[in-house]
Amino acid sequence: MTSSLNNTPSVSEALPALPEINANDTPGNPTSTSTSAASHRLRAAVHLLAVLATTPLLLSYVLRQYLRCLRLPWKHASSENPAAEDAGLQRTVLVTGGKMAKSLYIARALWRAGHRVVLVETDKYWCSGSRLSKAVSAFDTVADPRVSADSGDAYLADLQRVFEEHGCDTFLPVSSPFSAHYDAMFLRSKQIKRFDENSVASIKMANDKDEDYITMVSVSSKDDDGTSSTSQRSEIDASALTSEENVDACEMVRECSDGKAAAPTKVTSDKGEDDITAASVSSTDEDSTLHLSTDDENAMTNENHVDACTMVNECTDDYSTAPTKCKVSDSSNEANLSRNMHFMPSVCDIMDDKHSFWEYCTDTLGFPSFNSKDSDGNMLPSHRLSSDAEVLALNQTLRDADAQDKYVLKNLGYDPLHRLDLFCLPADQATVKNYLEKIREDGNGVSEQEPWQAQLFIEKGTELSCFAVLRDSCLKLYTCALSSASQLRYVHTGRDSEDAPADHRNAGHTPPIDEQAAACRRWVDAFCAALRAKGERLDGQLCWDFMCTDGDAVRAFPLECNPRIHSQCAVFGAANGDQKRFGEVLVGSARGEVLVPSMTTDAEAETHFWGWWANEFYSLQDTNHLLRMLEMVHSFLSSMFVLLGLSAKRARPVFQYAKAYDENATWYTSNFSFRDSDFDAEDPLPFLGRNLMQPLVLLWGVLLSGNEWTKYDFCIGKVVEKNGD
Repeated sequence: MTSSLNNTPSVSEALPALPEINANDTPGNPTSTSTSAASHRLRAAVHLLAVLATTPLLLSYVLRQYLRCLRLPWKHASSENPAAEDAGLQRTVLVTGGKMAKSLYIARALWRAGHRVVLVETDKYWCSGSRLSKAVSAFDTVADPRVSADSGDAYLADLQRVFEEHGCDTFLPVSSPFSAHYDAMFLRSKQIKRFDENSVASIKMANDKDEDYITMVSVSSKDDDGTSSTSQRSEIDASALTSEENVDACEMVRECSDGKAAAPTKVTSDKGEDDITAASVSSTDEDSTLHLSTDDENAMTNENHVDACTMVNECTDDYSTAPTKCKVSDSSNEANLSRNMHFMPSVCDIMDDKHSFWEYCTDTLGFPSFNSKDSDGNMLPSHRLSSDAEVLALNQTLRDADAQDKYVLKNLGYDPLHRLDLFCLPADQATVKNYLEKIREDGNGVSEQEPWQAQLFIEKGTELSCFAVLRDSCLKLYTCALSSASQLRYVHTGRDSEDAPADHRNAGHTPPIDEQAAACRRWVDAFCAALRAKGERLDGQLCWDFMCTDGDAVRAFPLECNPRIHSQCAVFGAANGDQKRFGEVLVGSARGEVLVPSMTTDAEAETHFWGWWANEFYSLQDTNHLLRMLEMVHSFLSSMFVLLGLSAKRARPVFQYAKAYDENATWYTSNFSFRDSDFDAEDPLPFLGRNLMQPLVLLWGVLLSGNEWTKYDFCIGKVVEKNGD
């Protein structure tokens, strides 16, 4: 099956029906028993005590950091937004995902680049510590798209409300796995100025040479079944353009921009209103009109700085319908209008699905699938499994073939409960049946609606994660780091510059690791080149998990791809200006070489890894005296609950955090010291908010609900719970 990134699904296909979610439901048991709820509440209460007990430790850490910087709190930088190089280039950016550490990083990057940030999160996370940041001009809450079938529309409507209320002109989502699709829907449906529901929005553009007008018209209508449909046509003056002059819009854009990203433009109304970002096709049920809005529908001339090529890029899903014979406006206007950095819904769906991503790379981009017999190919073979019967059939096929290869089962949806299981086929049929029953009881069974994947398993290798920003499928920002299933430590890995002195590098950067990082970069470069060769023009953030083979012939195999920002963006530090340059790449012209973290200008780049204070603190269950004492208290109380009949069995330990025992995790602690990603001497409050206020409020919510939960994720900023987000 060949996939295309430029084919956006219909609204009915793009918005699947969502089940009703009850906070007290547990998989396999629609209603939690009071005994289990009591044990979950007990664990939450003990963890609340632990968070409160860390208060003096957190304050001590803040003080030490200020002393290290030879900087006192009352002398930190002004809270004023850093001035942009050109005041006219400042954007008001709507950033989602406020609970997460990476949204705080993105807000600071945009702030340091001179932009204004409006941060949003769902109602449950009103307590997000990032709202305390001086980089955040405004914070607002929106509906949770997970709650019901109708909540997706409410989420989109709330985003639109916030976008308009705060005068935003750019949208940059920091998406969760579930919300990535809806964020893409919002990007496609965003309106700068609303007209009537069935209004016609038109823009006329004067051609410099012929002074002919091109009018883009989008007519909204309602189908008989009540769904919205959009018919688009290009009305072009017959005296100006003939049918022979119609060319493919992708080719036109490439010709106009000499192979570079289409130039951002500045749309200015006669009334001198602020710059606006070109809106795009609505995919909500209520409105399907293409809006390119100014206060009136009068023709825009070249004085209005309208770039037809960019209009094509920003405003059409089907490039073949784009008008032609356009002339690029003066390059001095190229930075006037930033590009929204997120993908279309169809792109998110392909990238977020491990099997669909494999199909796209092999069928569309032509990447060969790996064959263990001749060691050829750079994509691990994959099977989509939609039922228990298909799993058992594949397992039997592998057993009958006496295959030496193993295939690991993975949920194609976001599954925090089973992502670390690494259950492999082939196995005894009874063992496979038991596992299938277990995951079904947990509410994550294999089904047509919730398929799983069987992917070739690489037993001996090193896992790395890569994060990139693409513009027109060209790499503009890149970083790579050693990774593992559940550890949150990052140092940029790889020898990006041969000019860097060898004696400057940390001893942990060994030649084998450098070669594995180089293999990942080669794969990413090949991916971008294949996209461009196929005419796929992607703008957004992507992250990959790679498994790299050991030995002489190092190979990098992508395990999965995610269309969103990765937490390892923290490696672009603020002290040496990398964070500011990061913001400029996100909202700017993105010219020049690929931005990679500077390992020579950051004094601590080769001595410290980026992480999160609480993650390090709670990972020390075996040696942390406070945690050991609280676990003893919890164990005693849990036993008393059983004796009193308040709980059926003793509860699991409170602090379910990954221990630093895997090779990649210990690589960081063996070669580097710790520095916190959330802490910023110029902006210290979010560090306390994310480590105190946010977990206290959310754990209190679990205490009240009694819902089953595993741990508090301090990087993502949420309680990992069943039926959670």
